[in-house]
Amino acid sequence: MKKIFFLLSIILISCSKSISVEGDIEKVVNCVAFELNHNFYKNLPLLDTLSKITISTSDSSFSPHSGNIKIKRLMDYKINNKKIFNSQDSLFFLKQNDRIKEYHLTNKKYGNLLTVNSSKYPTSKLYFMTIPIFSCNRKYAYVISTLSIPKISGSADSYLLEKINGKWKIIKIEEVWIS
Repeated sequence: MKKIFFLLSIILISCSKSISVEGDIEKVVNCVAFELNHNFYKNLPLLDTLSKITISTSDSSFSPHSGNIKIKRLMDYKINNKKIFNSQDSLFFLKQNDRIKEYHLTNKKYGNLLTVNSSKYPTSKLYFMTIPIFSCNRKYAYVISTLSIPKISGSADSYLLEKINGKWKIIKIEEVWIS
């Protein structure tokens, strides 16, 4: 038991230099917004409030609706047969998830998408995103974007981004659900 506690302490300390990721949140949102503007539904507004990703740590029944992911799924992400995230990242994901419950975007435009307040557009077509979660080394980010078309359809995609030469680049897009 002491060994497990010691190992967890080392992992937490190695990632605890700073949990502040707010500066990168806006940059990740901007990168994904440029991609969204190339979709079939161009120039739809983007909700100005990002919601928290629900990270499931259990293997119990799980519904893959917007903003939900199993931690095991995150840990299994591979690019060119190389795992992206490690055990330090899994604890860091949970730490971020506990700290930031909601995030309000500061700009009025991301990519070519204008931001809107949900109280003004409660039933309109729009995009909304989750708060990105970052790897411990701040080199990778994961975010879910949802297209909502009330009473007609909707879909959600997940985005894996990598920080290359100081700029965020999308390296993988996956469909989460569609209706």
